[in-house]
Amino acid sequence: MTVERICPVCQGRAWSDFLTTGSGRVLVGGDQRVVPGYIHKLECSICGTISNARIASAEELQNLYTNEYLGQQAGMDHIFFDEGNMKTRGRVIYEWLRPWLPQSPASLIEIGCGEGHVLMHVAKEMPWLKCRGIEGSQRASDIARQAGLEVDNLLISGDYAISEDFDVIICFGVLEHIEEIESFIGILLKIATTGGRYIFGVPLQDFLTHDVFFSEHIWHWTSGQFIRMLSRMGLNAVMVDNNPDYPGFGLFVCHKSDSAGVCPEISDSNARSIRDWWLGTFKSIDNWLAENGDKRIAVFGAGEILCLLMAYTDLGKREIIACLDEDIRKHGLFNGIPVYAPDWLNDNEVDAVILTLNLRYQSLVAKKMEGYGVEVYSWGCNI
Repeated sequence: MTVERICPVCQGRAWSDFLTTGSGRVLVGGDQRVVPGYIHKLECSICGTISNARIASAEELQNLYTNEYLGQQAGMDHIFFDEGNMKTRGRVIYEWLRPWLPQSPASLIEIGCGEGHVLMHVAKEMPWLKCRGIEGSQRASDIARQAGLEVDNLLISGDYAISEDFDVIICFGVLEHIEEIESFIGILLKIATTGGRYIFGVPLQDFLTHDVFFSEHIWHWTSGQFIRMLSRMGLNAVMVDNNPDYPGFGLFVCHKSDSAGVCPEISDSNARSIRDWWLGTFKSIDNWLAENGDKRIAVFGAGEILCLLMAYTDLGKREIIACLDEDIRKHGLFNGIPVYAPDWLNDNEVDAVILTLNLRYQSLVAKKMEGYGVEVYSWGCNI
């Protein structure tokens, strides 16, 4: 298939179909919404990079990220659990990138800083540092400014120029959203001080992740593809790291390259096996739902995985009586479903609870649910 899109990794123009969904619903993963639509993803026939088939216009992206990207719980940072310990997403990212910051930087900018959860830790732990953020969402940038951070509300595109130079430029969970990625990187190349450092965090197809089902993610790379793209655009990755506390993402520490255009070889992609695993899992969930069509069901986990399953399985067509979640900040409504503490089961009856949370937590939660005397469907426990 030949389409208008050009691969940012290898400059190829030949693509083949990779994924088309047919549920009539899609996941907008960044702010955990399920909306009408379908996704169509392509695979570069040369290097294997995955992309959205349709090229979004600048106007569409402006509207999505400035107006529509609202989030489910304003100001609430995601919580990671690790052997009973809880850390916010912002804390996990800060601790991940902190060892790779220069020893005594004077200035730092985070582009796509959201509500400032990472920038807040940087400012607190390094009070001498001049910190600045840029964020497209009006709501998110307002929350960041209310927290005392210097954040500009705008999207970087076209010939936009940032007037300052910075010792550190951070983009975490941003580049996969950018259509004109070469122009975007070109802007970043102009704002680093001599010896300036770039730190990128992106979801990778090296691991069992599900971001290929995010409708708003334009690009899906392996670490090899991402490094090759950066190299072609004038950046050298001096360190590549993954973090068990932040599964599915890779961290890339870079500086301007003295030999732009020297591109390393690309390793094989896991994208097809990841896609097939999830499509098989969706089918298994649909089979369970069909076999248990008369059961009153609740779910456990008010977050991204619930939205994923509501978008791409028949769970999105079933009545969900309640969602259970141990995070009291989420109690209320989530995508129209009432959210309660697990003890809600002590006074209310359901026939089964489907676990709708990250794979790494399912065995632990399934064990916790044993005391409630209700059937638990844990589709991820047999991995």
